Amino acid sequence: FGGSLERAEAEQALSPRSDGAFLVRQRLRDPGDFAISLKFRGQVKHIKVAASGGLYWVTERKAFRGLVELVEFYQRHSLRDCFKALDTTLAVPYRDPESRPGPPDTRAARSFGSAKARYAFSARDRTELSLREGDIVRVLSKRGQPGWWKGEIYGRVGWFPANYVDEDYSDYC
Repeated sequence: FGGSLERAEAEQALSPRSDGAFLVRQRLRDPGDFAISLKFRGQVKHIKVAASGGLYWVTERKAFRGLVELVEFYQRHSLRDCFKALDTTLAVPYRDPESRPGPPDTRAARSFGSAKARYAFSARDRTELSLREGDIVRVLSKRGQPGWWKGEIYGRVGWFPANYVDEDYSDYC
């Protein structure tokens, strides 16, 4: 949450950040209303969050019981469904530190070890990762919506339910 900010202040805060950085802010012009400011393709975009009856939404097609639920959903699902030209997710919360530029890393992306799929899982959209029973998944992140991990298998990266896999702790020994 970025607090009470004008558009220009949000733009100034997000300009040095990488694409996908976002903040949720209270609109000064309309106290009680919120907006999401998001860095996309080098520009800061602003999305008004509508609210009524305890529900929040950025499009009338999908409403949420709270701002946290709305943000968590769009961290895993593209905003393209609401805004055709905005094919991105809310990737990096404003308050999260970003990695600083340094020497290029020649190793593969950092991982948290591997896990073996206990059950098959069929991805419901392109942000999710389909698994077959017995697959070995490289776990890339355990941050995100509770109960979901980000992993890589067969050259694809996406989210999968953590309770569908058994973590392989041998990488930690």
